Amino acid sequence: MPSLKIEITRNLTEVVELSGTITIGRGKENDIILLDGVVSRHHGRVYFEGPDVIIEDLNSANGILVNENRIFLRALQDKDVIKIGKTKIYFSTEIWDKPPKEIDLMENSISNFDMQEIISSQDIFFRFPSDDESINQIYELCRQKFELLPLNDMEKINLDAALNEAVGNAQRHGHKYKKELPIEFRYIHKPDKLIMRVTDQGEGFDYRAELRRKKEGTAVEEARARYKAGGYGGLGIMLMLKCVHKVEYNRKGNQVTLTKFLGEAAKKFEEEQLKALQEEKAAEAALNQTPLPMTASKDNEFKTAEEVDAIDQGIEISPLEGEDDPGEGNDRFLIEPD
Repeated sequence: MPSLKIEITRNLTEVVELSGTITIGRGKENDIILLDGVVSRHHGRVYFEGPDVIIEDLNSANGILVNENRIFLRALQDKDVIKIGKTKIYFSTEIWDKPPKEIDLMENSISNFDMQEIISSQDIFFRFPSDDESINQIYELCRQKFELLPLNDMEKINLDAALNEAVGNAQRHGHKYKKELPIEFRYIHKPDKLIMRVTDQGEGFDYRAELRRKKEGTAVEEARARYKAGGYGGLGIMLMLKCVHKVEYNRKGNQVTLTKFLGEAAKKFEEEQLKALQEEKAAEAALNQTPLPMTASKDNEFKTAEEVDAIDQGIEISPLEGEDDPGEGNDRFLIEPD
């Protein structure tokens, strides 16, 4: 199923699967809400037209860029990069094929399976109960599989920690320690990357709330308390983002996909991340010298946050006497659920 991957941070994305029309804008009635002052209330929409997925600009003040080009109506292609205000959205047609090997531990013991085949398999799917014994068996199997990867010891430890957090979140937050609920785990080793996907049956993990806790420092305090009590986990997203290259959550929040690039792919990704960070710092420095947040409009002019708001309301505004700028806008944004 095609999807939109919304960039929350440079290595954290939210995946929105496309099954119908998706509206994008600053207004709370949209399917994807971008709280960015330069985004119009009803900025754009994505919809199906036959086999094609179309993106359309709904006469927004500051427009939509696809691969750095201003568009008004366009059929999307795999890996297209959409930019609306400050937000990057990646279009994907990636398909997850049925795994060649499945291990169901809900009714079967791990001893019933060929351990060597499990460890050597490059694409394998596990389904197991949410109890500590079953989870520890998966951890041990993966540690043995990690030994086959072209990684140093610290990178293997980081993978173990990231998987621990992903599965631990499924057990604690998704299933509330209900042992009978199955956790699903897909392990795919490709030449250029390792992908691990963990899915639970719960109502969804609010990763946005954890990001807020990270800023407030409460996540670290909770992790320390859990450790002192003899438990583990508590750092969640904070830890996973440091241990792998990419973290993706589905919109519901009950599925997380961890990606670790390998070899030259890892080097390339890290170089791109460094370049993006440098560009962000340069843009921030330039913004600090600009009175108001701005972005290009279809007339090659610039619309500030206040001008965008006025256009949305059909109001014509002009600067107050003695002022060069009409006012200050809000250039911060958040991605919010439906």
